[in-house]
Amino acid sequence: MSYSGLERRRYKRIRHHFIISLRVYPEITSKNNAKWDMAAIENLSAAGMFFTYNKKLETGTLLEFKITLPFLMDRTRCLGVVRRVEEKPPAKIYGIGIYFVEIDGKRKDAINKAANDYYFKKGVSD
Repeated sequence: MSYSGLERRRYKRIRHHFIISLRVYPEITSKNNAKWDMAAIENLSAAGMFFTYNKKLETGTLLEFKITLPFLMDRTRCLGVVRRVEEKPPAKIYGIGIYFVEIDGKRKDAINKAANDYYFKKGVSD
């Protein structure tokens, strides 16, 4: 389903699948040092991303990410907060929308540039 209302997003999105590593942020200080899980990004912007995940997360959960992108030399580490969760039936898969709360400015700019280039090359309209 395509959104036909007024566009309120500040940044364009890259609609492409990338693999990310993630973990719940507060757990990294616990004795068990939370292991990294993997998930697939459905779309990415300089402000956040939407990804599919096999666990349901609560809105407001703080996550740490490691993202490897073809247009960035180094792996990007950042923090994001869960803004929305959508169940994707029939499988127990969840669509998770996050907003970046901590991301390096250079990487944010690189993601924004890549998204703008992506739209220009693909002729995509949102």
